[in-house]
Amino acid sequence: MSIPSDPLTERERQAVLLAHDVHDHLLHWLTRHGVACPLVVSPFVDATGQPSVLLRLNSPAARTLLRALTLPAPPSNPRNVQRRDSF
Repeated sequence: MSIPSDPLTERERQAVLLAHDVHDHLLHWLTRHGVACPLVVSPFVDATGQPSVLLRLNSPAARTLLRALTLPAPPSNPRNVQRRDSF
C-alpha cells in the first residue's frame, strides 16, 4: 500500500493558505483596534470547488468588524484628486 506524499489537493492547499492569511491579517487588525479575542479561521473547499474560509469571532470582535465595515470610506488622497476650480 502506498501513501500519497501530499494528501491535500491543490484547492485544499489554497484554502489552507487563505485561512492562514485571513487569520494573520484579521488578528493583527483586531489587535490594532483593541480587541483581544479567540479567532478561528477554518479552511474548506466549497461546493463549486473554490478555496474558502469560515470565521468564528466572539461578540466584541464581530461588532468591531461590523462597525468598521459600515463606516464611510475615507476620503481619497487630496493630491490625487483634481479639483474643478483648477481647470
